[in-house]
Amino acid sequence: MRKFVNFANGDEINFKVSGNLLVSQSTKNGKMRENKKEFVSPEEAQKARIKKEWETLKKGYVLRDENANFAQVCLHVYIGGGYSGALAFESVGESMFVYKCGDQKNGDQADFLLALDKDGRVKEQIVLPEILAWEAARVGENLILDLDHVIYKFDPQTGKFTNLSRELKLRGADEFYSFVCKGESKVAFGASGKIFVTDGERILNFGEFKTTPIKGKAPLCVAFDDDRLALHTAAGEIKILGANGEILNVIEGKFDVLDQICFLNDKILVAREYYRSKVHCFELSSGCELKFSWQDKCDEARKICVNDDRTKLAMIDYNRAHVVDLASQNVCEFEIEHIIKSCEAKFIDKNLAVRTDYGCFSLYNI
Repeated sequence: MRKFVNFANGDEINFKVSGNLLVSQSTKNGKMRENKKEFVSPEEAQKARIKKEWETLKKGYVLRDENANFAQVCLHVYIGGGYSGALAFESVGESMFVYKCGDQKNGDQADFLLALDKDGRVKEQIVLPEILAWEAARVGENLILDLDHVIYKFDPQTGKFTNLSRELKLRGADEFYSFVCKGESKVAFGASGKIFVTDGERILNFGEFKTTPIKGKAPLCVAFDDDRLALHTAAGEIKILGANGEILNVIEGKFDVLDQICFLNDKILVAREYYRSKVHCFELSSGCELKFSWQDKCDEARKICVNDDRTKLAMIDYNRAHVVDLASQNVCEFEIEHIIKSCEAKFIDKNLAVRTDYGCFSLYNI
């Protein structure tokens, strides 16, 4: 049984498929009721279960399974639809902050951060100072946010937003190239052609960048680990910069626009092509492209991410996720639920967290 809970009133609904039967059990005001519906095949029963579960999520119920098996979902929360390119979220302390696109009324729009606890309860809905949260990264007990190319710091304890773009005299939303990237204990961010690094208190000027669109997409993505920054701003090129912004190496390859890069470890960088979705691995010291056995099972992805201790790599292509154990090179494949084609993904503790373009925020036990 998959259990759905309405935290507002304590009601529960459980679903399971048994052969051709869809079995639902609902508990309301302490009274349980069971319904069974027969379908022509188990496949049709599974389709009906998925539809019923989605309807239940949209009514405010939350799927929570603390005993989920490996690669199974342990949390579903309905957030709502919105712009598929802005699906930011991040965790701070005991809360998970998930971007929610607001509704337009009279030409105005307000967007939000939902503060969720570990069980998926909405603790608070926070109005954002700008629309469209492109990226979010934790630094200390704060968040650094890219809100429509304006960089903000958010303090969850006080609820205060600080406009870093204004403090740093950056041009703001008329400049369409920006990024926020989490390191180990710091965050790198860039806007208006300038790169900065912050530990949550101090902000240091790291360097500059310049990019030009290629076939409508500007090459701009970053990987950061406090000591190094990998910067892609030109077709076929990734610069590896040291802690003071000095160029340590330049990786050159047969790729045009990348939109995601990550440090796999101290020696290897993984990158994802925007137009072809192809995944590449490069040796940092030599710049040579490497080939690993797991790439035979998944060499294309729409989203890639690495966990904090760099033991796992997740690659998501539409509704299929591949998680690589980087020590053994073993690959686990499973389904991402309630997704159309795109998502934001990152590891939170031991779970893979996913915010889909269909409006769902989920945790998978990894």
